[in-house]
Amino acid sequence: MAITPPKQNWWRKPLGKDERIWTILMALMIIMMAGMTVGWVILGDQNPPEQFEKVPADEFYAMAASKNVAANGVYPDTLSNGNPALSRNTSGDIYLVAQQFVWVAPSDEITGTQPNSIKLKVGLLYRIHAGSVDVLHGFQVIGDGWIISLQVVPGYD
Repeated sequence: MAITPPKQNWWRKPLGKDERIWTILMALMIIMMAGMTVGWVILGDQNPPEQFEKVPADEFYAMAASKNVAANGVYPDTLSNGNPALSRNTSGDIYLVAQQFVWVAPSDEITGTQPNSIKLKVGLLYRIHAGSVDVLHGFQVIGDGWIISLQVVPGYD
């Protein structure tokens, strides 16, 4: 038995009352969510830093190794769980390099450990320079009730 077309234009029938209500509610929800997205970008101060520089991976690694030295206030430390970390007791720059499943803070003077964590003091101002030498990496700064999550692209600081 063959399938036969309907005898009337079924697509031209008016929507029922309940279908109209749901269609209007969904349209309003879409408009509201789009407005909230734009509002958070403009008013919510939710944007990541817009400062970045194009730096070749090998140059960034060398720069990180020369700037993460004890003379600049960066020194090896240990987290409460015993894992190695870097600490800095003064305001300033810290360089982190992402490479194959680990974040490292290379240094000529800090040897013997490859810390992938940083201990910072509350109330001081830091500038974290994050770069990747191989592929795209995720980066998070976790605070008390807030998280900053970024993607680190190879070839950029």
